[in-house]
Amino acid sequence: MMSSASMISRDACVARDAADPLRGLRDRFMIPEGLIYLDGNSLGPMPRAAASALNRTIEQEWGHDLIRSWNSAGWFDMPVRLGDRVGALLGAAPGQTLVCDTTSINLYKAVHAAIGLRPGRDVVIAEDESFPTDLYIVEGAMKSAGRPMTRRLIGTDGPSIDALLDETVAVAVLSHVNYRTGALLDMATITKQLHDAGALVVWDLCHSIGEVAALRQKSLALTELFMARVTALLPGLDIVTPRQPSLRGSQVAISFDKGYAVVQAMIEHGVIGDFRAPDIMRFGFAPLYIRFQDVWDAADILAGCINAEVWRDPRFNRYLDVT
Repeated sequence: MMSSASMISRDACVARDAADPLRGLRDRFMIPEGLIYLDGNSLGPMPRAAASALNRTIEQEWGHDLIRSWNSAGWFDMPVRLGDRVGALLGAAPGQTLVCDTTSINLYKAVHAAIGLRPGRDVVIAEDESFPTDLYIVEGAMKSAGRPMTRRLIGTDGPSIDALLDETVAVAVLSHVNYRTGALLDMATITKQLHDAGALVVWDLCHSIGEVAALRQKSLALTELFMARVTALLPGLDIVTPRQPSLRGSQVAISFDKGYAVVQAMIEHGVIGDFRAPDIMRFGFAPLYIRFQDVWDAADILAGCINAEVWRDPRFNRYLDVT
């Protein structure tokens, strides 16, 4: 794999894309011409096959076959069949994984069940930088536990699991990848630590499932290139994502007090990232469709927006409901 240090020009990035064994996968997604989409960690682009699959389900299976599709289209056992496909990415045995409901509903069920499996314990550990919805779900599960429960937040009530873990902890609810910073947790070590203390753990894998070896290698190369290029162009910028490859996911987060305006200006220039209050610019690098040339161009556009002080333009300071 070519290192980011060797990609000293855009031409080198284009050459790396031409030699990329994953390059053909980009064509499987609907990506508007001229757009660099770095928000796939929030909403992925539509696979080209999705529209025909949805139309078949609506027009043929529902519209024509009606209730017969529970059998003829396999609706009845679909949660198990799809679950086995997802489970293969998790290392789960057949029959151990189901595809059903929403992330929030499934998280509630898992946390509620975990609390019930530890009746003598009354503490739930979570992260203060967890996805906000996850914290709301934890609160709901605690209220319905049938006994008083206490929540301890990593970051607010203590700096780490070590500081919060004791014999009263029933379950910890953790995200494998921090959705704000892209920091990656050591799942195996943390799970063993909690189990050894008699506690359970519920992992949110929404930002990490599917990262198989061939994809992971490219993901790390993309994020390394972006961080190296941004550092070269804007040496004072605060990249909060860990530089050590084993400690980061497939996104790069940058702390900048004018970040919202910068992200909005980048969108106008054809690069879609996103913003998380109060000051985090997030850029996701999905190896299935992001090219090295996209990374190079995105870093240049980021630098151009900051150097142009785009926050002085009122257009880029109008806050939208979804950022």
